[in-house]
Amino acid sequence: MPNEKELGVTLLLKIILAILTTIGAIVVLGIAAIMVLYLLVARKITLRVRQSLRDFEAMQGDAAIDAHYFRSIEVGSNSELDIPPMRIHLQRASPVIWMDEGGVEEGAKWIQSQGFKLVDDFLIEELPESRLKVFLSDDRRLVATIRQDNAEDTAYVEFCFDLGNNQRGGVSNPPNSTVPLPGGAIGEHFDAWQKLPASVEDFQDGVHILPTMLTRARELAEENSALKVDCANIEEFFESAHAAEMDMRIERGGLTAEEIRLALEQDQQSVSKAEIEVIQGDWQDAIERFLVEQSRKGTEYIDESGEVVAVHDGSLSTFLFNRFSDFYISKDEVASEELSRIMDELETLLRLFKPREAIARFRPLLPESMRFSLIDQLRKPVEADLYLLP
Repeated sequence: MPNEKELGVTLLLKIILAILTTIGAIVVLGIAAIMVLYLLVARKITLRVRQSLRDFEAMQGDAAIDAHYFRSIEVGSNSELDIPPMRIHLQRASPVIWMDEGGVEEGAKWIQSQGFKLVDDFLIEELPESRLKVFLSDDRRLVATIRQDNAEDTAYVEFCFDLGNNQRGGVSNPPNSTVPLPGGAIGEHFDAWQKLPASVEDFQDGVHILPTMLTRARELAEENSALKVDCANIEEFFESAHAAEMDMRIERGGLTAEEIRLALEQDQQSVSKAEIEVIQGDWQDAIERFLVEQSRKGTEYIDESGEVVAVHDGSLSTFLFNRFSDFYISKDEVASEELSRIMDELETLLRLFKPREAIARFRPLLPESMRFSLIDQLRKPVEADLYLLP
């Protein structure tokens, strides 16, 4: 059973998670959908975590922080703010107040002068601070969007097109460090702020790159036989693409360590293994919550205060190991020797097999009193097994 010092460490690290900056801006990506996920203001994520580590170390003297505690934090009620929503819903909302109203208006006039018509302003129900000004080209093959993902962040522009099957392509000029585009993506990021001081980074500073972006977007749309977009149903254009992108992220288990590292390095920031584990752990928790919500049985057990674990082949081995370890550690009736033996078996299985098979093999090895129950199996958005902990 954890002692008071260990509980204090866990509580402090819960607070660290609560102050992580929201991740969730959106940019065009051609391989699966329009919605690629930034590490929004990556500098803030890194510096805030590091400052929290320094504060903790000051409290604890020279004591080192065990990275295990980062992996074993139980996610609190605010953790969903750290991860983009798995689904979004657009709402027409005009007029919308923008951070840089004058600059956005000038950008809108320029876009309309290039053969685009204004569709409307939109808000995203799940991201209350996001706003979009959406335009459609005369031939309906290019969607232009001015968007701002947070009141504190710079607005930017996307030119995108429909490739069919919920795939989108296009270009954008996001001002923040982004997750690198994967191989096969039909799209580009234009860094309009690369040579500008941070103090002058605003929407108008990025406008100079728009003609180049539009030319490139038109080339890509032509090369890839872009489809016409239905103006009357433009909300679905974004919503279905976001769902496809997030389903791809679910299948992959969120962001890889390399994606996180490269995104932060774009902003000249290094990142530690513990910081990567914090971000990946948040993703795993958010994905698990979403998968449980897709199951009627899963939600019923949660409503009855049961604890449900969702296992799919995108689950990280470290996440699953700590998920079960933390649960059994909390049970006073489990002897430490027995727990050590059981967790050694789980660690071996996770090393030898894919997550779903490893957990399926692990279950019958447990004493009956510790055995979890298979309550449901999902087919979409990924194949997953849902287990009720005893």
